[in-house]
Amino acid sequence: MSRKSKRQICFERIRFSDPGWKAEIIPVSGSTDVAIVMTKLDSYVNRKMYGRVLSQFCHRKTAERLCEELNRYKDEVLAKAFP
Repeated sequence: MSRKSKRQICFERIRFSDPGWKAEIIPVSGSTDVAIVMTKLDSYVNRKMYGRVLSQFCHRKTAERLCEELNRYKDEVLAKAFP
């Protein structure tokens, strides 16, 4: 039985998220780790809403690269679904 990588899990989770949500990096409290979470700007109160944590990483550069890939993938999926 093979385990899925963090990257695979992130792509599976973002595939079924709503169109307004984007992946973003935030620091994890009490450690030097960072987490990739789903965020959305609430236009009514003009505040950022935080959603599900996609994954947690020790290295910020790795998380930044994956975050860019996730947002690019999300934009491609939305472009195909809503031309």
